[in-house]
This record gives sequence, C-alpha cells and structure tokens, in this order.
Amino acid sequence: MDFATASNATRSAAAPKVLLFVDDDPDFLALMEIYLNESLPSVEMLHAPSGEAALETLRTRHVDMILSDFRMPRMDGIEFLAHARESHGNIPLVLFTTYPDTDLLRRAREEAGVQEFYSKDLPPEALVRKIEAALFEHAEQSPHA
Repeated sequence: MDFATASNATRSAAAPKVLLFVDDDPDFLALMEIYLNESLPSVEMLHAPSGEAALETLRTRHVDMILSDFRMPRMDGIEFLAHARESHGNIPLVLFTTYPDTDLLRRAREEAGVQEFYSKDLPPEALVRKIEAALFEHAEQSPHA
C-alpha cells in the first residue's frame, strides 16, 4: 500500500467531514452532491439554497468547511460567510463565483476572512480535489482534529 492509498484509507476511517454548500441553483447543488458522494464518500454534504437557510443549518449542525456562491438573493455570499465566520471561527470558508474580480476577492478576504476562491468554471473533478485538500489539510492543522 503506497502513502496516498494509506492516507485515503485513514481519511475514510475517520469521522465523516461535513461540507456546507450554499447556492441558490438547485440543479448545481444536485450535481455537486452526486460528484461528492461518488468521489468523497467520507464527506457529508449539507446544502442550503440561501445564506439565511445556511445560517439556520449552522445553528444546529457542526460543519468542517463552507463553500458559498457569491450571487444569491437577499444575502450575498460574502455577507453570509462573514456571519458564518463570527459563529464558527476558523473553518475553511470558500467563495464560489462565476465572475471573480480583484475588488470582489479583496472584499471577500477583508469582510469575511475567505481563504479560497473557486471558479464555477472548474471541472467538477477539479472542484472535488480542491474541496478534499481544503477539508483534510485544515483537519491536519487544527488542534481539535
């Protein structure tokens, strides 16, 4: 068994990681849930159609990472992630957008402490790899992991 295989086996045996995916596009959420369930069976995906719904989820569930779309009605992704940062401290926060620009990226870092930005143009396989890396690298660095 090589190191990568051993590492993946260890990850699968550990407690499942929980990803909260926030996007107002139900078709996109359904597609991502299929990819994640097939590619990362040790990750439980919760989803919410809005920032408000996601905040309700955060009141009752522990999550290890939040991935939020930027453009959503009523509360944009940066506003939601800023609220999530206040209540959930140091977990990976990722903004997901079709239209990244320098001002948006700066605002997301300053207002919400966003660490990563993912493009909606990423192939699903690449997105899954990025999610896996963020979840498990954070767990290895966290003193509570």
